[in-house]
Amino acid sequence: MSQLSALIAGNTLGRPMNRGAQAISAGNSEATLVLNATSTSGEFQVQGEILMIDPGGSIDVLLPPEAASNGMVLLIHNTDGDSETITVKSSGDSTLGHGGNPAIAQDEGGIFFCDGTSWYGWVLKDLT
Repeated sequence: MSQLSALIAGNTLGRPMNRGAQAISAGNSEATLVLNATSTSGEFQVQGEILMIDPGGSIDVLLPPEAASNGMVLLIHNTDGDSETITVKSSGDSTLGHGGNPAIAQDEGGIFFCDGTSWYGWVLKDLT
């Protein structure tokens, strides 16, 4: 067995993701983040770790399913030019693991991470 094989033997490799930013123009009252491409209106495939979202109005963003997101970390930045808010919810349209739904205002961001059972996160103020 090679050294590389020995290092990763028994470990589960994560899903491939691009490093870098992904721009999303939501334009809906709700945006659902998914791991697999779909053609459903309001669904956006997560392709990177940094999501720069222009909500086009105050919206709810539903994070990807917890069971498929173990170890995932996402940075969500509200790039809207007006005072529109992004409210972040778990995939089941409910509160995050700490019992709240963070609201990301204009020019703010949030860091969200999943343990395979629940999403957790917090908002970072004034990213300008």
